Formats: sequence, structure tokens, C-alpha cells
Amino acid sequence: MGKFPEEVTDAEWAAWFTMGFQVDPRTLDSLKKRVKASVVFDMSIPDADSRIGRMLDGMAAALRRYRQEWVIREESAAIVKIFTEAFKPVSLHRAVTEQMALT
Repeated sequence: MGKFPEEVTDAEWAAWFTMGFQVDPRTLDSLKKRVKASVVFDMSIPDADSRIGRMLDGMAAALRRYRQEWVIREESAAIVKIFTEAFKPVSLHRAVTEQMALT
């Protein structure tokens, strides 16, 4: 803050601590890119549940690696979007997107 602790007002302390809860959009975008890279829809796995499980494991590992587990609670819509974008083939992606729009 550039001041001695005795010179800082309560309002300045509150504002300074509140800054710790604000997420920098650039940091969030960078994290989303990392999570997106870790979510892979592996068509070589024959079972759909196992495919989705592998995607979830990849995402969870990436979030643990960067100590960002809060993203699941706070940015759940972004996580769902990352998952639906990873679905292949295009017909599955389209079907999931249409179904999501209905709910």
C-alpha cells in the first residue's frame, strides 16, 4: 500500500483485502485454455461413460495441478461449454448442444 500500517484506514484495508477475491479476466481465460486442453473426447474408448469419465478426470487433474478447484463452483457454465465443445463427432456435439438449449 505504500503506507505504514498505522496510517491505513479501515476502508483502505477493506478495499485491499477485497482485491484478493477479484479474478483477473486474463487469468481466467488462461485457466480456461488449460482446462480445455486437458478435456479430450477419446473416441478409442468404446464405452461412453468411460469416455466422459476420462474427460472429467483430465479436467479435475488440470484444476488440481493449478490449485483452481473453485472454478467448478464459480464457473460451472464455462466448464459445461468446454465439455460440449470437446464432443466429437459433429452430430453428437450438435445433439448435445440442442438438448442443453432445451433445459
